[in-house]
Amino acid sequence: MRLFTYVTYHGAYIDGFAGPQSRDHTEADAASCACAAKLVLENRPLLLRNFWLCDADKDAVAALEEIKRNGPEMKGRAVEVMHGDFNKLIDKILDSGVITDTMATFALLDQRTFECHWATIEKLARHKQNGRKIELFYFLGTGWLDRAFGGTKHTDKITRWWGGDDWLFLRDLDGPARADAFADRFSNELSYEHVASWPIRKRGSKGGAVMYHMIHCSDHERAPKLMEDAYRIAARPNEPEQISLLDLLAAMPPKSPPLARAG
Repeated sequence: MRLFTYVTYHGAYIDGFAGPQSRDHTEADAASCACAAKLVLENRPLLLRNFWLCDADKDAVAALEEIKRNGPEMKGRAVEVMHGDFNKLIDKILDSGVITDTMATFALLDQRTFECHWATIEKLARHKQNGRKIELFYFLGTGWLDRAFGGTKHTDKITRWWGGDDWLFLRDLDGPARADAFADRFSNELSYEHVASWPIRKRGSKGGAVMYHMIHCSDHERAPKLMEDAYRIAARPNEPEQISLLDLLAAMPPKSPPLARAG
């Protein structure tokens, strides 16, 4: 997020699945309130002014409310914690009038498997009529998809996630190929100028098993280099196979003067 604000020097943040959650399903991780929303709220300098933190789980929402209460104060900053299905809440967020064509906006879609509907992504990508589209960090649950495909009885859930009933071919692909399939859609259907997928690895696992692919979508010309720098910094030389979401969001390059405001 430091990279994002260095470029835009202002902006808004949408987190569709914001509650603290354990990626490795361990009690130690679950007990920690470390999450992207907390990191972004506390990110300095305090340049982002509008936040929407959403989650369908009531306990997660309670944790987000606590994070909000304990977060840094800033005049003019608005933080809204929203309880419910993000696929329904998105309309209220986009209809608020806050996210204008000139408002730089970042959306984190940190789902587990099939929670984020393709229709929701389309709404985010097509919200602005002019200028740069809402920047997306979309998480694809690479480490769980094989099991999820086989264990989901209600295939309509997968259809909403993919945005159509032509998803069966995904079952025959490996993780990187699935990430490429989504990346192609972000580029070709939603017309993002810069799209790249990055592996997010499980901490402490032998060989660094890939649990997620994070697909970054941006219209900004500096996005590819900034994202590459963030990933390189997060994947430290002494831990080349152990990168996490929080590592990546916290990564930053050497300070440089911000660019002019960009939508």
